[in-house]
Amino acid sequence: MTKSIITEYPAYFLIFTFALAFIYAFVLYRKDKKFKDLAKFKIRIMAVLRFLSVFILSSLLLSPLLKSLNLKIEKPIIVFAQDNSESIIIGEKEAELNKYQNDVVNFIEQTGEKFDIEKYNFGNEIVKEISFQFKDKYTNISKLIGSISDKYYNRNIGALIIATDGVYNQGENPIYRTGNAQFPIYTIAMGDTSTYKDISIKDIRHNKIAFEGNKFPLEILVNAKKLKGKTTTLSVFHKGKNIHKQTVNIDNGNFFKKINLEIEAEKSGVQQYTVRLSNFEEEKNTKNNSRIFAIDVIDSKQKILIVGNSPHPDIAAIKNAINTNQNFEVDFKTIDELSDNISSYNLLILHQIPSKRNAASSLLTKISDNNIPVLYIFGSQSSYSNLNKLNNGLEIKQYRDNLDEALVRQNPKFTLFEVDEDFLKITNKFPPIITAFGDYNVNSETKILFYQKVKNISTNKPLVALCPESINNKSKTGFITGEGIWRWRIYDYLENNNTELFDKLINQIIQYLALRINKDRFIVDVQNIIKETNDVNFTAEVYNEAYELTNNEDVTIDISNRDGKVFSYVFSKSNNSYFLEAGTLPVGKYSFTAKTIINNNETLKKGSFTITEINIEAENTIANHQVLNRLSSENGGKMYNKTQLNQLLEDISANENISSISFSNKELTDFLNFKWIFFLILSLLSIEWFLRKFFGGY
Repeated sequence: MTKSIITEYPAYFLIFTFALAFIYAFVLYRKDKKFKDLAKFKIRIMAVLRFLSVFILSSLLLSPLLKSLNLKIEKPIIVFAQDNSESIIIGEKEAELNKYQNDVVNFIEQTGEKFDIEKYNFGNEIVKEISFQFKDKYTNISKLIGSISDKYYNRNIGALIIATDGVYNQGENPIYRTGNAQFPIYTIAMGDTSTYKDISIKDIRHNKIAFEGNKFPLEILVNAKKLKGKTTTLSVFHKGKNIHKQTVNIDNGNFFKKINLEIEAEKSGVQQYTVRLSNFEEEKNTKNNSRIFAIDVIDSKQKILIVGNSPHPDIAAIKNAINTNQNFEVDFKTIDELSDNISSYNLLILHQIPSKRNAASSLLTKISDNNIPVLYIFGSQSSYSNLNKLNNGLEIKQYRDNLDEALVRQNPKFTLFEVDEDFLKITNKFPPIITAFGDYNVNSETKILFYQKVKNISTNKPLVALCPESINNKSKTGFITGEGIWRWRIYDYLENNNTELFDKLINQIIQYLALRINKDRFIVDVQNIIKETNDVNFTAEVYNEAYELTNNEDVTIDISNRDGKVFSYVFSKSNNSYFLEAGTLPVGKYSFTAKTIINNNETLKKGSFTITEINIEAENTIANHQVLNRLSSENGGKMYNKTQLNQLLEDISANENISSISFSNKELTDFLNFKWIFFLILSLLSIEWFLRKFFGGY
């Protein structure tokens, strides 16, 4: 560390401060008659004290600064990252693995003598330690490289050492992730590149949900290597019962086959299935011979009925959009074809009903009696006088059957559900729809999704609006106040080569209207099917008699596995509701019982969820050393075998580019910040004052 004093003014200004202090002290004590009988050396002492205090004070006016220059040397950082995924130990001999672990420990100790060594595990997550547990379910090499680059940005990284088999199943190809890496990458090649006899289930494709009593499709991808001429048995199990069995003939050395099945969903709830291939004695890896998957079986679909005054393109567009959602079952009938029974439907869509030729009084009465939600679509055939009598949150007074062409204006304050941003971006390009020209009277409870924009003038007339159940204690009601939305679907297709955005909006509207409000005063939610690497998170709500959220009482929960082991938790409170982060749980099916107190009575809520297994690491156990070799060679490093750690250390030590760096840190400190200068000046003046007092100067 070197230090020097600098000022904002030229150094020769100190001569003036010196002269000022000298002249001031000289004049003060030269002809002071009070000290005429005092010895000269005593006068000179007081003069020197006055000179020093004035000199220091006047020098501070030059704004002196203390300049400190610190020199720091940083040793190179060697980052050692160990792949902690399951594929590392599949087929690996225990003795060889133990030797490798000891070699790594010795390598880290020796490296630490010359370099700063940082140790990491990577797999599902990146952890700053090495544990050699090899239990992670994924391998993401590109995420590791990105994380190290960010974490050690502008640091002296000598090298990144990655010990892995080169098999990655998450993230992009690590070769393309490195870009212009600012440090060399060395790799330690683990695993076996040899191809052994093996049969595996590469993937199982299935729906997330199915409906009770229906069959759901199942696509199983089977892969076999070096087993030509063999046969295996594919079995599907549900609750320990074999529900499907078939023989698979392996007709070549690199066999791949898609097997399509249909499985009946016999019971509602989360159902777990196991798909298994029979093993061969020659296989080194049998973990990939079976897979478990789960599916949520719903007891019934929500039934939607579209009733039209007559066939119309809008009806076809809406029906096709609803059919994309497997949760809904949609029927269409004209008003003349409609039978009396509508009670089985969850939602009715009335297209231009009541109409000018048919008041549909009987239908509207049945809807009211059965408390069925309705989506009204207005048009040129609609009878607005009959619609206004329904008192459903919207009244329209049409002028002389006149019509308008209305464009879409978004309502940014709409909050009932979140509309896709991509859909909102194209709404200003939609063709107009035909609406009634007149006065619109909207109930204060009505939530407007889109307003009408007529002749480039933004209006407050609703184009799409939804009414909650609270209006007149009736079911939810929705309104599309014009005809021609089939053009929106066509425009969506022209713009995006599909109709997904339009279909999604229609299904959001349908789902909101068809969903009945849960009037339970104690609600507990958890995802039905959870991957074993994900946390299990619960939310809970408790309502008072006015159906307002409250969290005055505690909520507890007991989670039980199949073996009867119980895990007990207490929910945390937040914003009048409750939440619980239960962490990760082992694979299996769980049931839970949540408890709270409502009106001094214990209230229970029961449910279940399933933790599904992730076996992706067992799918491909053939090491990919080509990726490692290229990753190293393109980033100034080299690939080594796991037995060559000593050679790796020698090469790193001999690499002249991996060296310590020095950098200086300049620091400027204002002398006014030094407290000792204040006390020095105070001491000089105090001593002088004391001597003057003592020698009779005052």
